[in-house]
Amino acid sequence: GVIDEHRNLGMAFYKTQMYDEASREFRRIVEIKPDVYDARFYLGLIHLRKGEYAEAATEFLEAIAIEPKRAASYNNLGLALEAMGEFDDSLRQFRKALDLSPEEVCPRLNISYLLYRQKEYQSARENLEIIEQKRPGLPLVKFLLGLIEIAQGRLESALDCWVQAQSSGRPISTLENNLGAVYQSLGQAEEAERRYTSALKLAPANRIVLQNLAELYYRNAMTAKALEVMGRMVELDLAGSQDMARLGNLYFKQGQKDQAVFWWKKALELDPQNQVVKRNLMLLEKR
Repeated sequence: GVIDEHRNLGMAFYKTQMYDEASREFRRIVEIKPDVYDARFYLGLIHLRKGEYAEAATEFLEAIAIEPKRAASYNNLGLALEAMGEFDDSLRQFRKALDLSPEEVCPRLNISYLLYRQKEYQSARENLEIIEQKRPGLPLVKFLLGLIEIAQGRLESALDCWVQAQSSGRPISTLENNLGAVYQSLGQAEEAERRYTSALKLAPANRIVLQNLAELYYRNAMTAKALEVMGRMVELDLAGSQDMARLGNLYFKQGQKDQAVFWWKKALELDPQNQVVKRNLMLLEKR
């Protein structure tokens, strides 16, 4: 009864993302009875979500020792090892999970992504095609296929994959951003802008999307819009040295030299070795 009470509390805390409190409850179960599988499993999940990958791996190994036929433990152990850069070991764990549960999608998806990261594109594609045959229409499959197409220089095919992925499920910020990047590469600035804007509606503080949209405006001489986006990055504390240097460039093009100097100096505070910014300031002082 005591174990059930701690389990129920732990699950409630976990579902509301109160990970420290959840960890405390599951840890109490382990103190009472060390070989409770789900306590070890959820401790592993908590460490995984907190980015504590070595600790997560330890808990999943404990879970495997208690119940060695659970595919999910091997799959999650693989995720922890992948995050630690242990790719070969990670791949072995995903394959063990797949051996135990051949119909599960997650291990094969994880294998596909890991193979993609290792530039084994054909093997990754073959695994994704197996998933597509068994579970047609999964957005993540099309997303990963798009990544493979991009890596192999096939922009139009990537575009097709991501449009299908986006149309088969709820809108995803990452997909909208990637679609924007492809349209931008294809010279379709208006469509790229539409996709980046859509991505920002879904994730207003996404630094990558903001940078991409600012880049689009910058490259197309849309100075006012570029300044607006970069001003938002500054407000959100997302602007890095290169962003501040670009702000200086934009203000300089508008003839606002004081603002240009201000942002170039801000950029140097973050990156004192930026030779381009140093040269800009030196040339401006000589005028």
